Formats: sequence, structure tokens, C-alpha cells
Amino acid sequence: MQSAIRRYKWVVGFPSFRNLLVLLFATSFLPWIILIPQGSKLEGAFAWVSGLALVPLLLDGLFIKLECFGAPILDRRRLIAISVVCNGVFSACILVASILAVLLSAPVFVSSAAILGSSVSFFVRIAALSTLGTPRIRLGTPSLYLASFAVAVLGMPETIGKMGFIAALVAFWFLSAVLYFLSLRSVNKIGARKIGVPSLAVFNAYMQSRLVGSTRDFETILDRLGEEKDVDCWLSLFKDGEGKNMLGLACTSAHFGPFDNVGSGSLSHELRLALEAKLQCPVVILRALSDHGMDLTSKNEREKLIEGFPLQAKLEGLALCSPLVTEKAGNHAATSLVADGFCLTILSRSPIPTEDMPRNVRDLVFKGLIGLGIKEAIIVDAHNCIGDLLETTQDIDAERFVESATKSVANASKKLSRFQLGFCRIFPNDISVDDGLGPDGISAIAFRHEDEVSSIVVLDGNNMVVGLSDKIKAELRGGLKVSSVEVVTTDTHIATGLSRVRGGYNPLGAKVGQDLLAGYCKEAVSRAILEAKPARISVASGAVKGTRVAGQGLAKLAELLDESVSATKRNLVASLSILAFFSYVLTIAA
Repeated sequence: MQSAIRRYKWVVGFPSFRNLLVLLFATSFLPWIILIPQGSKLEGAFAWVSGLALVPLLLDGLFIKLECFGAPILDRRRLIAISVVCNGVFSACILVASILAVLLSAPVFVSSAAILGSSVSFFVRIAALSTLGTPRIRLGTPSLYLASFAVAVLGMPETIGKMGFIAALVAFWFLSAVLYFLSLRSVNKIGARKIGVPSLAVFNAYMQSRLVGSTRDFETILDRLGEEKDVDCWLSLFKDGEGKNMLGLACTSAHFGPFDNVGSGSLSHELRLALEAKLQCPVVILRALSDHGMDLTSKNEREKLIEGFPLQAKLEGLALCSPLVTEKAGNHAATSLVADGFCLTILSRSPIPTEDMPRNVRDLVFKGLIGLGIKEAIIVDAHNCIGDLLETTQDIDAERFVESATKSVANASKKLSRFQLGFCRIFPNDISVDDGLGPDGISAIAFRHEDEVSSIVVLDGNNMVVGLSDKIKAELRGGLKVSSVEVVTTDTHIATGLSRVRGGYNPLGAKVGQDLLAGYCKEAVSRAILEAKPARISVASGAVKGTRVAGQGLAKLAELLDESVSATKRNLVASLSILAFFSYVLTIAA
């Protein structure tokens, strides 16, 4: 997933509509500016602007109004973006040809470049329209844009011959169409061979899910590539003296990905809402150790997990528990809360940048805890420290986590006593999903043992920048006298995917001030402390069997993307070489 983000984050990075309009008109003036040294006159500028800006704008508006494309992705902004790219290609051809024309005193190069540029632009436009998913694409629709280049070429200097240009344009329309369909066929064969789905259909499905929220096609592909696994689930339910539910801590081995509302991207939020409706109390969602191989493949699997989430308690009425106890083995830390036969252990390497911790670490840690009398364990990936999103994070030493976790649980087991629990969730108005904070806001859980207070702070985001976790901890220890605290994120992928943001998403603290986040965390914890009441613990666990997860599907898609892009580059070089040769020959003949 990170590999795909690293290479192809530009695919959805369209500028704003206003900026695209500026670029459209700027690139329409560019050929005229390039040709000024060869005698292009001021009135020629109008021909270039008409041909490369005004005519495409009118055609875009007409095609949208007539619903010629039949693809929701293709709005006016993206159509203008395609025109900007086409203009850039055309201008590049004119620039290279103009340099050659001056150096070699051969104006014929410019006429040849005009034909080549218009042909390549047609090639780019029909490829873009097909890739973005219009089922009604026909040669006729993008072919009409070729008329705009005919208008534009009227602005070329009079010293450059224009005879035969229309005939050459038609000839190259045919040649470009043939080359395009051959290229399309070869690229699609790669997807059909590797996963049974044409390559452009995969890209089309992804773009639909990312740009317009239509997930059906992409989830169908994920389902096809996925595999069935049992998804582990845990629920720690805190109840007051009368048996009324106070707070639920739910954890699942399903990964919250790949992005937005695809698969389990929005699972943490939807699971919280569903459990709160069933339990009639606040619920906080935590994530066990897993990677993108445990992404659910579709909305149906997401609903299956939510519906089957285990609620039947295996341990009940645990009146004694410990405060949070943190122990370290090198830079591998474990923070644990222990009750009779149960522990909640949070693993963290902050401030060492860490991404998703693998499932085998959980298995090794739990194996070590069994010897301490632990029957049920919620082992959580804190997911609370990330550096540069495009850098490789350091390897995890599983044995170090086993050491820190067993030491933490052993020491916490010595501090069992009656306790009080308090909870507060806040939704900051000045921090949004774009800033990295999801719809579940900031949750604070406070554990009071006589005069000692410990706390878990859960932020609904996908990781946080280096140093933020420690800053929040220092704020709570200094301002609220909290003895032990751990800060985690839910790893929600609601705001995650390929975007203009470096790496595909904003970790908490990257876009919004760290002081602001720390202040909200302090506010939430202080309210939770005031709400603290005597509590008991019950624990439920189980697995939702036969759940379809991505498995190696995302890796296969990344491989397909790499191979398809490589094939496209080879086809492009070959096609451009053919077009360049014939444009020169045809221009000389004309």
C-alpha cells in the first residue's frame, strides 16, 4: 500500500477548478509565445487561445450536458485537467521543433510538430477518457477536439506552410487511433493474465472509489483477489455497581483499510456506532496488531463483522484491576492494565517511527503472558508515531516486546485494587478529517486507584507525527498529575488514500498544531477524571469466521500497477517514435 502511495500519489492530485482555468489559458498562449522569434504576430494569439482553450471549454460543457461520457468521474474540472495536459504536450512538441527549426533553418519542423502534437494530444485524451471509466467512449467524441488544433494552427507564422495540414491531421487521427487501441489491448492483457481483470478496469474502479465514492467495482476486485480468514474480536465492558454499562473497549484484528469507505476503511467508526447502539454506552475502538492483509474486502464483509462481533462475556464481575503500568525493553514499550485473568496491553515504540505491527508479534506476546495467569488479553498496536511517510520504518524486535509486556503485566498484577472509571469524548470544531482527525474525535479513559490516576487517550486518526505522543503525555503528567498514560490512534483509514498529501494522508500533528491537540487531550482527560465512578470489568472474545480479507490482493494490485505502468511507458515511446517519423515524412510530402 505504501509502495503504491509512494509512486502514484499524483493520480488524484488535480489542482482547483480556478487554477486549472488559469493553466488552460496559460498553456494555450504558450505555443504563440514560443513561435514569436519565428514571426508569429499578435493576432495569432487569438487563434491559439480559441483553439486550445475556448473550443475545448465549449466541447467539455456540451459533452457534459448531453451526458456523452456516462462516467461520474468526468466532471468539468477533470476534463479541463485533460485539456491542460494535452496543451502541455502540444506546446512541448512546438518548443522542440522551434529550436530545431532555428538551428537547422528548417521551418518544416514546426509544421511537422503541429501535426505530431495534435496527434499525440488525441492519443492522450482518448487514453485519459477511457482510463477514467467512460463506458460510452467513442472515437467521435475525442476526435472533435482535433478541430481545435486546426483552429490553433492558424496562428502559426505565415512563413510556415499550412498546405496539407488538414489531410495530415486526418491521417494521423487514424494512425493514433490504431496505436492507441494496440497499446490499450496490450496493457489490459497484463491485468487479465495476472488477476483476471483488465488493467484499465482496475484503475477505473480505484478512481471511482477515490474520486466519487463508488466502491462497488473496486470491492468486487478485492473480493476476487481476497481470501477467507477468521477475524479475532475482543470486548472489555466496564459496568457500574448496578450492572449498567459504562464503557466498552472493542478491539479487532481486522485492519482499518485500505482507505476511505472501501472494505474496512471506515470500520472503526461504523463498529463504534453499532456497538454503542447495542450496549447503550460509549464505546472506544482499538486495533490489534495486523497489516493491510487483514483489510476487509467489501461493505458486505464489514457488515458481517459488525453483526457477528462477540458480546457474550467469558470473564465477568472483575472488581479489582491495576492502574496502567509501563515498562520498556530498549525502545519497545508496553503499557498494561491487569484484572483477574485479563490484561489490556498497549505496545508502542514512540518516539521511534513505526507503522503497522505484524500479527506474529501479538502471538509471541500472548504466549509469554499465559505463564502469568492471563486467560484473555487485548493486545493493542498504539500506532502513535510515524516519521516521513515515504521513508522505510525501522524493524520491530518481537522479543523486546515480549520482554516489556511480560514485565509490565507482572508488575501491574502486584497492584490490583478496587478502582473507578471515568470517560469523556470530545469533538473539536476546529480540527477536521482533512487535518487527520476522524469522526470519533478524541476519547479519554481515566482509571482512579485511591490517589493515583492513570489514563488512556485515543485519537481517531491514522498515526501521529514523531514527538506528539510524548508531548501529550508530558502535558497530562504535568498539568493533571497523571501517573501513567498511553496515547494511541485508532488507525482509521477514512481519510487515507492517494492524494496530494505526501504519503497519502495527514498523520495527527502534521497539519494541525501539536499544542492544540495536546490541549484537547488534557481537557478530555480532566473531564474523564471528574466523571470517575466505581466499576467492574467483564470480557468477551471470539472470532467472526470465514470473513473475506484482502490477503495478498493489495500486493498483487501493486504489482499489476507497476507492470502496467512499465508497459505503458514502452508503448508510449514506441508510439511517439512512429508518429514523429510519419509526421515529418508527411509534412515534407505536403
